[in-house]
Amino acid sequence: MQLGLASEPELTEKWDTKIVDDPVVQSNLYSYISFATSGANSRTSQIFINIADNPGLDGSGFSPFGRVVSGMKVVEQLYNPAPRSSSGLDQTTIREQGNVWILDNYPETDIIALTEFNEGTSAAFAGRAAWMAPVAVVSLAVVWF
Repeated sequence: MQLGLASEPELTEKWDTKIVDDPVVQSNLYSYISFATSGANSRTSQIFINIADNPGLDGSGFSPFGRVVSGMKVVEQLYNPAPRSSSGLDQTTIREQGNVWILDNYPETDIIALTEFNEGTSAAFAGRAAWMAPVAVVSLAVVWF
């Protein structure tokens, strides 16, 4: 399950900074989180959660940096508009048109309305667009390496 392009093209561009690769010290196994990459030192804001064991990715530089320790059943239930496709949707179109294009073409797509990187839980969804009212609030417990 891959994620990480912003809802608005301007935000995707803002966060499109290359990140230097980490060595692969952990295999891409079920529930492990890795940065997506298109080659050496090309990582940006896109990450994926392995929903199956994928050790074949290890030799291509996909370096896990965390693991979902609770909530994988939720991850597995997220709507995937490109099932069984390793290339997914047209990322150029997503970058240029954002969520407007995704939701026009794939209205069942699940949207991340809020993320937090702390031990607390926020009841507030301040700043989310009105049309992004969540169907459910989901919490994943993640261990960072």
